[in-house]
Amino acid sequence: MSSRSGGKATREGELKNRGASSGGKGSKGGNPKPPSVCSPFSKEIAHDNNSEAQPRSPSSSASIPPYLSFVFSIEALKPDYSTEPRHQTTTGSWAPPSARNGYESTSRSLWRWQGGRVLQVLGSDPVLRAQFHRYATATLFSQDPDTPHLLVVPFDARTRNVRDYGAGWQPITFDHIRLDGIGVPREYFSSVSPIGAESKIAAPSQGFWMPQLLPHWYNYRAAPNSQPRSHAGLIGNLPILLALAAFSAPAVYLSEAMSSIQPGAWRPHRHQYPAGHSPPERGMVVSVFLDPLNPEHSSEESLNRLAEGVFGPFYGRTPSAAPSPAVTTSRGFPSGSSGYPSTPSFRSTGSSSTGTPGLS
Repeated sequence: MSSRSGGKATREGELKNRGASSGGKGSKGGNPKPPSVCSPFSKEIAHDNNSEAQPRSPSSSASIPPYLSFVFSIEALKPDYSTEPRHQTTTGSWAPPSARNGYESTSRSLWRWQGGRVLQVLGSDPVLRAQFHRYATATLFSQDPDTPHLLVVPFDARTRNVRDYGAGWQPITFDHIRLDGIGVPREYFSSVSPIGAESKIAAPSQGFWMPQLLPHWYNYRAAPNSQPRSHAGLIGNLPILLALAAFSAPAVYLSEAMSSIQPGAWRPHRHQYPAGHSPPERGMVVSVFLDPLNPEHSSEESLNRLAEGVFGPFYGRTPSAAPSPAVTTSRGFPSGSSGYPSTPSFRSTGSSSTGTPGLS
């Protein structure tokens, strides 16, 4: 039996940038700066938030609070070869454009994540009349059929030249987070990151989310004579975690893919890898924003804690083990919470899989 603990965790490999790994931004001290205020589809780069992170303890047994929420956008991209010719890496694999004008946006949609469940934001939603505070952004491209990699940069690639970013396009990576406990096998989180220390996840995957979320190429490979490990789930950079879901199905089935996101879990759908990675050169910009209609429960601090596994795995539990939805008010908030001020229910119906009314 694997051990379950809410105590401190050990990170294997030095984090080169804590903020890029967790989804937020952090540094060694300095006065905090406010997040950027923007439209959900603006290309504005967020200000750095240099606040010192509070101590946190990742836990495999914790649950995502049902009142925690954020808003996120997905903009589908394809290369624009009229501005930059198609090119390859030194190993002969296709590489996304390196110039910020090398992309064409083909569709865009806005979504709300609340308590681990996702609904599309439609044109009548009052959130569209609010100011947005950007939390984190990432741009990703599939590299199939050349490789099974998902390539990433931790910003909107249309706002700056990737060639000017030191790391350039890189496969997604991981940090291995060992949870406290004395049980065998030892329990680990895999923290997905654009600049992690490891190329593989921290322990053998749970079969219900691999390869839909991650191709088998990313699975753990034990070193000779190593201690057995148990995988507690995926945490880490929130835009990348959401992009994994989007890449799990073809673009026209984006709504179906988003509905597979469950509280702390992934519910497999009918599409199998590599359906969502085709056609090749599929790209997207995923941006996460604080929920402007839920300021009490949507903050940089709370999203940092979500990304770092304090509320348990983002994906990890079997769907049957995911927490049941809390009793909610007509506004979709747990009974006894303050909820959104004077807003209707956010239950979305009749949504398009590739666009949001009023946002095109």
